[in-house]
Amino acid sequence: MNTRTFNCSNCGEEVEIDAKKCPNCGAVFEEEEETEEQGVYAKDNKIAKDVKGLGVTFFVVSLIIGLILLIQTYIIAALEIIGTGSILLTIFLGFAEIIQILHDIRRNTIDK
Repeated sequence: MNTRTFNCSNCGEEVEIDAKKCPNCGAVFEEEEETEEQGVYAKDNKIAKDVKGLGVTFFVVSLIIGLILLIQTYIIAALEIIGTGSILLTIFLGFAEIIQILHDIRRNTIDK
């Protein structure tokens, strides 16, 4: 059986991790007393949680960037498909603006 142990801080005797007092000198152990082995496990656990958090963050950021690139690709493809239509639309809007300006000029001269 492989039991975890630590050394008593009073006499140095090897004691099982679950012991409440030292079998050699009778020193009472506080539950807050942390052994070196427990400290290593706690540090490893914290590092594992940090790495997991970074992994989730990296995944979310990668997903957002991927979606942006996908949307950008579809927009570019759509613009290429309607490229000639967009030129005609620009010309039409230009004419519409000229007509609106002429209309405003005419209305101002009539109102005066």
